[in-house]
Amino acid sequence: MKKIGIVGGLGPEPTIEYYRIITSHFQGRPEGYPRIVIYSLDVDELCRLFEEERLDEAAGILLEGVDVLLKGGADFGLIAANTPHIVFDDVKKATSLPLLNIVTETLRVIKEKKLRRVGLLGTKFTMQSALFQKELNPAGIEVFVPDENEQEYIQGKIYSELTVGRF
Repeated sequence: MKKIGIVGGLGPEPTIEYYRIITSHFQGRPEGYPRIVIYSLDVDELCRLFEEERLDEAAGILLEGVDVLLKGGADFGLIAANTPHIVFDDVKKATSLPLLNIVTETLRVIKEKKLRRVGLLGTKFTMQSALFQKELNPAGIEVFVPDENEQEYIQGKIYSELTVGRF
C-alpha cells in the first residue's frame, strides 16, 4: 500500500479531520490501514504570510513540509487546507513528490454529482482569490462566495473556533 503524506492544515483540527477521513475508508479492509506521514505547520506564521501577501515565503514553508514528506517515504502528498493552494503550482513545480490538488479533486466530485452551482466557504484569502473559479468556471460550474461582511465573519469563526477545535 502506498504511503500518504499530509502537510498539516491551517491548525491541528483540520489535519486531524483529514486523517480521520482517510483512515475511515480503510476500516475493516483486509489490507489494513495506510501508512501516513504528517508534517504540521505553524498556522499563525502561514496565515501572517498570506495576510501580508508574502506568497513566495508561504510557498517556501509549504515546500519545506513537502520535502519532509518526501524524505519520510511518502509516495504522494496533499496539503490539508484550501488557502495554501493559492501557491500550489509553485510548490508542485519545486518538488518531485506527486501532490493531489484540492481544487482538481473538488471539481472531480462536483462533476460526479452533476452540480452546476456551488458555494465557497473558507478563509477570506480563499474566498477573495480566484483559486476555485479559475478551474470551476471553465467547466461550467458557477461559484458563489459570501459578501465582504460575511467573509470577515467566517474568517473570525475559522481562526477563533475551527482551528482550535471549538465547535
